[in-house]
Amino acid sequence: MPRERASASFPPVQTWPPFLPITMAVPAGQQMTVTDGATSATATGPATLYKIQIDATAMHILFLDPADQTWKPFVVGAASDSAGPVTFATPAGVRMYNGADGTSRQYRGSIRIVRASPNAAAAVNVLDMQSYLYGVVPREMPDSWVLPAALQSQAIAARSYALSVATPNSAWDICDTTACQVYGGEATVAANGTATVIEGTNASPAVDATNGIALYYQGAPAFTQFSSSNGGQVAPGSRPYLVAKADPYDTAAVDPNHDWTAQITAAALQAAYPTVGTVQGIEVTSRDGAGDFGGRIVAVQVVGSSGTVSTNTYLGLKSNYWTAGGGPSQVPVILNRGAAIGHLEAAGSAGPGILSVKGWSFNSISKEVPDFVDVYIDNVLAGRLPANVNRPDVGAAYGNTSPYHGFTGTFQTTGGTHTVCVKGIDGVTNPTLNCMSATLPSGNPFGNLESVTDIGTGVQLTGWAIDPDTA
Repeated sequence: MPRERASASFPPVQTWPPFLPITMAVPAGQQMTVTDGATSATATGPATLYKIQIDATAMHILFLDPADQTWKPFVVGAASDSAGPVTFATPAGVRMYNGADGTSRQYRGSIRIVRASPNAAAAVNVLDMQSYLYGVVPREMPDSWVLPAALQSQAIAARSYALSVATPNSAWDICDTTACQVYGGEATVAANGTATVIEGTNASPAVDATNGIALYYQGAPAFTQFSSSNGGQVAPGSRPYLVAKADPYDTAAVDPNHDWTAQITAAALQAAYPTVGTVQGIEVTSRDGAGDFGGRIVAVQVVGSSGTVSTNTYLGLKSNYWTAGGGPSQVPVILNRGAAIGHLEAAGSAGPGILSVKGWSFNSISKEVPDFVDVYIDNVLAGRLPANVNRPDVGAAYGNTSPYHGFTGTFQTTGGTHTVCVKGIDGVTNPTLNCMSATLPSGNPFGNLESVTDIGTGVQLTGWAIDPDTA
């Protein structure tokens, strides 16, 4: 069983955006232990409020004196000022105030205040892995999903992700937002003092049941990215094991992000991209080839009377996995101008049960951008191939900047005659480029039984067999 990093202070989590001052409270019946990280000095104070004020000279440690309810310097060692970091801890954790509306949040472990800039600080929650996951799993998966295996899978994924992004030489290992994975701490506390536990009654046992279990790849923690919705198609990631594949389960629950509709007005485009002149449309020039419409958008540009400009593939929308639906507009906005052309040149046998295909394809609007083709065998999708093989003849014939428009590949099927069709993927029309008939060798299986050995509990057979219809 893989082990986590042996440290009771893993992982530090950056909590809430930096603001001044950072105010903390002691849970009822506790005392606050304050540690000056610069000098290693410690001091214990009463159950009250504590805060850090920071400027270019120092971190100033203050506490609310219970006797007269005024803020006073809190001395740690020989001074109330520190170069930092400064850590606040109690056996029952620390509450940290929002600072604006009187609400606060309860955290397990301790709170370490670090300098984020000359005049700003950041609060970092330092705690053990299990305590951290108590605050993550019910934020990333509904605690109402009571099936233990589901929550346990999320706990393992969250633990693996945290281990993979840990940065021991930095002020913190991971953030607490969707930019990393969402962490909520132990409880929220209203301005009137009412506490609401946000750790999950079902999630916490799942975290305990998977204690110490993480996914590894080639000896290192796996970068286990996950999402709440992928539109039915997992996008390729930055690791060899983060591959693109269909996700038929994305529609299993009510999900407003699986299918969605939004509008981009011509006026908004005109205001955002004035350098293109009069906006004429949006052109999707490249997709990743995985999923509907030809996949997620890789490159897009706004087209106008005075030129074009490449822009963010999201265009302010929920994701880059979209296609145009059309609609009225004062300026014609044409999205996803599809124009795939090409040809299936050959389809034949590459061995028993192996079909080989060869040809070329590209988008006639964006000639330099390689595209993809879908191969169908007997009207059933067999797979997708990138059209990125070097074909100088195609490039020369069509005046392309890039010659990389060829495709070639093999697919497993059966012996006999098959109809093979190829579609060019441009994200709109996805036209059929060509269909061909291909005949693969077929015949009856043959082989030889070579030996039969009595092994006490039965017999062991050895031999060989070949089916000329399959690989």
